[in-house]
Amino acid sequence: MRHSIKLSDGGEIKVDPVSFRLMAGVDSSGDPAPLLLDGDGLLKVVTAGGSLADGAATEAKQTTQIDYAKRSLGENGWVRVNDTTPQSGGSWCAIVALADTVIASIAGTGITGDTTDIPLLAGMTLYGAITDFELTSGDVIAYNA
Repeated sequence: MRHSIKLSDGGEIKVDPVSFRLMAGVDSSGDPAPLLLDGDGLLKVVTAGGSLADGAATEAKQTTQIDYAKRSLGENGWVRVNDTTPQSGGSWCAIVALADTVIASIAGTGITGDTTDIPLLAGMTLYGAITDFELTSGDVIAYNA
């Protein structure tokens, strides 16, 4: 079945649908797997063994990935912090420095090592499952997870 693409000048182009793979999926085991799309939606997920599984089998995992991406891009909101008040008991996925900043301390899931006096230049982003942080100086946006 041919599809039409409408052009801004009112013209129209007829095209045949093309399947392609997008390396961003997961199979039913949670392992990375390419997606097979038809232009309108998910057709199949190619599993590690090369077999095709119904896309519905991985719908929950796909939704989780999409939700995480949306949160990382600010869909859950953000808070601006430009003072030394400790930010604790939160759930942030990224901190973006609006100005040169020094993070006095930071804590969260999987955050290890020396977590004090971390310098961030304006424009830098620090990602993680952040629960607590405090600034020595600077101005940041902390994205809600």
